Amino acid sequence: MIVFEAVSFSYRDDGPPAVSGVDVSISEGERVALVGPNGSGKSTIALLSNGILLPSQGRVLVDGHDTADESALDVVRATVGLVLQNPDNQIVGATVEEDVAFGPENLALPSEEIRRRVAAAIEAVGLQGLERREPHTLSEGQKQRLAIAGALAMQPSYLVMDEPTAMLDPAGRESVLAAMERFHRQRRTIVHITHDASEIALCDRVIGLREGKVVYDEDAESLLKDAETMQTLDVQPSPALEVARMLAAGGVDVPLEADASRLVDALWV
Repeated sequence: MIVFEAVSFSYRDDGPPAVSGVDVSISEGERVALVGPNGSGKSTIALLSNGILLPSQGRVLVDGHDTADESALDVVRATVGLVLQNPDNQIVGATVEEDVAFGPENLALPSEEIRRRVAAAIEAVGLQGLERREPHTLSEGQKQRLAIAGALAMQPSYLVMDEPTAMLDPAGRESVLAAMERFHRQRRTIVHITHDASEIALCDRVIGLREGKVVYDEDAESLLKDAETMQTLDVQPSPALEVARMLAAGGVDVPLEADASRLVDALWV
């Protein structure tokens, strides 16, 4: 479990808090969407979750380990995988394969296990055939998938992803979402920062932030039915959801689906 206990954080001693008084717990096996307007504290929460940032007040616990405990930091970062919004900030290898292997190598795993993890992670994000490519020659979308592969290769219990599909084309987006689904099926936890209603619909729970504070914590279906709160939290309705709302307003009995295929299935029945 990841637990935030009265957590506040400021980037400057004399500056306003980026997050303030956050009390929230994320349990094993959950798939959580973290939403809110730009500047609401979402990325700060992500960085606090695995000890890259430490609280100015309060504490963050990862399976009972305090992220402020330096002796527990390796365990915390092996347990919570983090995919940043800008992949260039976490790519370190000279080739795709070396970059994905970087984390497992730091765990001192046997070479055969490292090769197995690297191959599985690269396949999961659809980068097969690019193992020898230099990361700087990749497209932005490919770099994002490389960063995700590096996190998956660590086999963390929790995966915190900061808008992982933002720079991807439709095929790349589907590849990443499929990899996330496979990860979640293993009873592992995903925290997914997103503005996209169709991605929120894949989650069990939504935590909403405004001005650094938690202002919403409900199931995903409840949010998608609440157009006013979606607007307040800067959640972008999908085309399918907009169509479903228009149909419902016209008297058609249809579920408010954010995914086009599920909406079609519902109408077909």
